[in-house]
Amino acid sequence: MVRWLGNGEDSSYYTVGVGPGGGGAGGGVQIVEWDGTVTWDYRFNTDGNLSHHDACVLPNGNVLLIAFETKTRSEAITAGRNPNNIPYQNFWPDKIMK
Repeated sequence: MVRWLGNGEDSSYYTVGVGPGGGGAGGGVQIVEWDGTVTWDYRFNTDGNLSHHDACVLPNGNVLLIAFETKTRSEAITAGRNPNNIPYQNFWPDKIMK
């Protein structure tokens, strides 16, 4: 996914490795100048977290990421998740990271 930022740069989203989830899993976002120079690179694929699908660069320069957060089946049930809706040993709820 690439998004034009309107200032001669774009943001791009890329896959950095394996993690929870499937399609859309990525883990990295970059800001790239028109000539291909990477001016900013951030990876969010550690400790049971993995950014996925999209990132948004805000006007103030902050970046929002959608991310999976790995929870065990027990943690999800304790937090109120219906056990019938957790088909695997882990559960990957979404969170927004800034």
